[in-house]
Amino acid sequence: MNAMNGTARSRFGAAVVVVVAVVAVLAGCDGQPAQDGHVHHSGYVGEGDQAAAAVRAVEARDLHGRWFPAGSVAAGRAFVEFTPDGRWSGSDGCNAERGSWKLESGGKLVATAEPSTYMQCENVPVEWWVSHASRAELAGQVLILLGDYGTARLVRTQN
Repeated sequence: MNAMNGTARSRFGAAVVVVVAVVAVLAGCDGQPAQDGHVHHSGYVGEGDQAAAAVRAVEARDLHGRWFPAGSVAAGRAFVEFTPDGRWSGSDGCNAERGSWKLESGGKLVATAEPSTYMQCENVPVEWWVSHASRAELAGQVLILLGDYGTARLVRTQN
């Protein structure tokens, strides 16, 4: 019976590895920079049926303004706003957050976050995305923040 359980566990482990590999292939992005220095994304950017647009490094003026997490459960309460003076402010859905930012060549984003108190809510990790992003890219009207956490996608305010 132990040999049977070991065999079943091995098959389950192998199945998990196959599923993870298939998901990675279907995701279409290995997160590694291509030879041109850009991280290329395939599939969709943000929500809906918007096909992937050409991805490019952001310029400072691209960041200016208010951005909302694409597909956020916080229904517009979570946001980040970048100002031309190198400051950012935002909310994770119920907590105010702020810090500073600067953009270096090739879309390298260097940002800090100031200390904040936290109430429990949806807590979309906007502050983490901004302060731990190593690069910012733009795909059409979608801001893509890339960091050790993976990829965060944000969309502009629709007035």
